[in-house]
Amino acid sequence: MTYSIDAGLESMLHRYKDRGVAWLRRPLASLLTNFLNNHSDCIDDNAHGIDVAMFVPSDNRDRGFNHLDQLVRGVFVGDPIFERFDWSPDAIERDLRTSRPARGELKPGAYSVTPRSVHGQAVLLLDDVWTSGSSASSAAAALKSAGAAHVTVVALGRQLNLSDRRGSTSEVYDDRCSTRWISDECVLCR
Repeated sequence: MTYSIDAGLESMLHRYKDRGVAWLRRPLASLLTNFLNNHSDCIDDNAHGIDVAMFVPSDNRDRGFNHLDQLVRGVFVGDPIFERFDWSPDAIERDLRTSRPARGELKPGAYSVTPRSVHGQAVLLLDDVWTSGSSASSAAAALKSAGAAHVTVVALGRQLNLSDRRGSTSEVYDDRCSTRWISDECVLCR
């Protein structure tokens, strides 16, 4: 949806989900609502329709709530994004018997999937922050292994950490710093 530069979005998410700063739900849910209202058709077209939606499961079992579920439910009762997709967050879980994927590692075994929930389905997989892509890619691979026909990953933001020189981070950082963010465009409709 957006890029997180210089401890922006990921800092907000961390304070919301791990420190309980409740007021941050409003701007984060508003970002999600705005994006999905503007681009759910782009996502649908890319996936040839979304059958079921879910979240990349968190490793944190101490948190008393699912932060992505709360953001999807929106800022007020009746926000349209909760109704826009068929949400099935329990179809994929973090398998705590194994470690989470390390940066740059594809590890579908870190997730367990209920195959009957995804077999033959086009899945929308929502993540909070794409740092290295390991968690989202591993969860998507687990869904595909369980029979999902198509998996589309959407993240609230991509963290651009200049100390991590892997991939295209520097180029994307330079491009994003010189370009104004426009919520009317996404990578699919651009």
